[in-house]
Amino acid sequence: MILSDRDIHESLKRGELLVVAPNNNYPFDPATQVQPASIDLRLDNRFSKFPADISLIDLRKLEEINKQLCIFYANEAEPILLEPHEVLFAQIYEQIAIPGNTVGRIVGRSRFARLGLSITSTGDFLNPEFEGAMPLQLVNHGSLPIVIYPYISICQLILTRTQSDVLIPYSKRGDTPYNHEVHASPSVLHRDPVLTGDKATAPLQEQRQRTLVSRYLEERRTDLKEQQFFRLIFDNSTHVSLYGNIDNTDGQLFLGRFEEAVSSASERRGTPIDLAVSAFKNDLFQTNAIARGLYTNKGCCVTGEMRH
Repeated sequence: MILSDRDIHESLKRGELLVVAPNNNYPFDPATQVQPASIDLRLDNRFSKFPADISLIDLRKLEEINKQLCIFYANEAEPILLEPHEVLFAQIYEQIAIPGNTVGRIVGRSRFARLGLSITSTGDFLNPEFEGAMPLQLVNHGSLPIVIYPYISICQLILTRTQSDVLIPYSKRGDTPYNHEVHASPSVLHRDPVLTGDKATAPLQEQRQRTLVSRYLEERRTDLKEQQFFRLIFDNSTHVSLYGNIDNTDGQLFLGRFEEAVSSASERRGTPIDLAVSAFKNDLFQTNAIARGLYTNKGCCVTGEMRH
């Protein structure tokens, strides 16, 4: 679900989503920057580009090449010239912190595309719990030079809620070199294990991640088995007489297996279900009924229609 302006304002108010302006002369203004389903973000005054005498970028030698980047700062209202087909590296002015149940995407504004200037963030995706600066690439695709200025509104942040809580947030992973940056750093592709030959750059963190994933998948397998069991029971329409006689084979196993299964699930999830199971058993034996119910993950509850 993409967040609307209502959702964005509420998330900002609760402090879940953070958008911070580093310069007091250019504060973040939710009233004007929050659009119907996005947030307008501005261009920072820090820029960089490769010198003209670099003829080749070899990923294995990227660390040395990055040292040759020309970094410069523009003063307020200072013009920045982009020559035809020139690429200029920049960053978003606002610092951003994404909530743990939300993802973000950076998109350029069409007003620049109409001039032949693309505003791109090649890594335009912000994972849950990302914090820091986001890089931009400004590319003049036209045949004429273009002059831009710092602090102009240059891109938009679109936010989407995840369907469930993430297992391992971005901030807890071991391969997040760009998290918590104040200045967007250059590419670290030279650290890729394929290029370095290293099997793991953060072995302890990677092992923790594997353990969490394995534990989660095992819990999911158990959950699915429980759900299949309850579907089997309820889909076979257990018939019960006034004296507690159960008509079909599945039904004869119902009470014992039902109590055992939900007790196991309750113990694992910390859900109190003794009273619910007891009440359900009493209803089952006192009523000539067809029990049709639904087992859910959120509380091991049984809801159903009892037909007298």
